[in-house]
Amino acid sequence: MKLVGGKMLLCVNNIFHVCRYLVVTTALAALTALAALAALAAVGDNYCGDHSAMFINGKPMDIDRIDETVRKGDTEIWRISVDDFRHPFHVHGCSFRILSQENAEPPAYAQGWKDMVHVDGNQWSEVLVRFDYDAPADAPYMYHCHILEHEDCGMMGQFTVT
Repeated sequence: MKLVGGKMLLCVNNIFHVCRYLVVTTALAALTALAALAALAAVGDNYCGDHSAMFINGKPMDIDRIDETVRKGDTEIWRISVDDFRHPFHVHGCSFRILSQENAEPPAYAQGWKDMVHVDGNQWSEVLVRFDYDAPADAPYMYHCHILEHEDCGMMGQFTVT
């Protein structure tokens, strides 16, 4: 993925995964389920490795790093792209207007205030974002791919609003 201002949002090593869910009804069943999940994790491959398999602006998520700083009350245009397939890009703490989605005028369903925009292979999506709410360094907002496995693998960043 790419963001305006020379900041790149990059997605690599995408893998499809099937999740297994256990329904727990008693305390003994809960312990058995936890043991089963631990055994599954021990023999299975951790598909994210060290949680840095995917990137935004060339970096995996780091909870101790602030990636962007914006001023409260500012309005910015963010340009976002990816280098592979469609990703839903989500921003916390604000709403935005989609100016273009995948190099085209946004479809009717994408009109109005949104918090997610679709971005697909080598095409730009642009959003007009206004930052009206504080987000200090000890409680920053996040932006990320809204595919859960991609978030878990590090495709997210943090920003402050001051």
